[in-house]
Amino acid sequence: MRRRGVLAALAASTGGLASLPTGALAGVQDSLGVNITQTSSPVTGGAYLEVVVSVGNGATHEVTNTLELYDSSDTLLDSREVTLPGEATEIVTLGYVTYETRVDVTFPITVRSAGDADSTDVTVNAIDPDASLGVNIARTLDPVTGGDYLEVQVSVGNGAPHEVTDTIELLDSSGTVLDSREMTLHGESTEYIALGWETYPVANTVEFPVTVRSSGDRDSERVTVHGTG
Repeated sequence: MRRRGVLAALAASTGGLASLPTGALAGVQDSLGVNITQTSSPVTGGAYLEVVVSVGNGATHEVTNTLELYDSSDTLLDSREVTLPGEATEIVTLGYVTYETRVDVTFPITVRSAGDADSTDVTVNAIDPDASLGVNIARTLDPVTGGDYLEVQVSVGNGAPHEVTDTIELLDSSGTVLDSREMTLHGESTEYIALGWETYPVANTVEFPVTVRSSGDRDSERVTVHGTG
């Protein structure tokens, strides 16, 4: 959906800007024209929605306006002060972090200047409630001697566009949880963590797999613990 700006409506109703009354012309000359040219819609709830706006100054003198971005409930989402010299045009980007939603929603957003406005529909898709964090063993600080601490460095990634909370666990070959950490990652981000445990004293050197897992992913690697005998 797109509604024409105030400047265009005034021009159409009077046969063009040249025929506007002197007082009206003086008023609109101090307003920058706005036109939404592009959005990053659709996005998933929790992701940043970008709105690209073409801003024009039809006056011959410099004009400063504050551009404001609103949602359908008239909530101010973003704003930016813009100064343009006479008869100049500039591309401006506004946007905001959308709200997480369990259903797909489509609604109008509006960009306003002092005397002009433009609207378009955007779509925010539902988040995936079952999204999990991805895990990958980046490095194991082995071999160690039995009884020493063995550290496992893990790359944890969130491929979803929204925030995800998950529990990362470190397990031995018998499925025993050796260490764990609850993590919350922003959308499309990665973080490194270290898990580990005090190994058991052993007489002979042993090798065995350790596994790192989240609610929907896992990775394994063999480690070595030297015997003390």
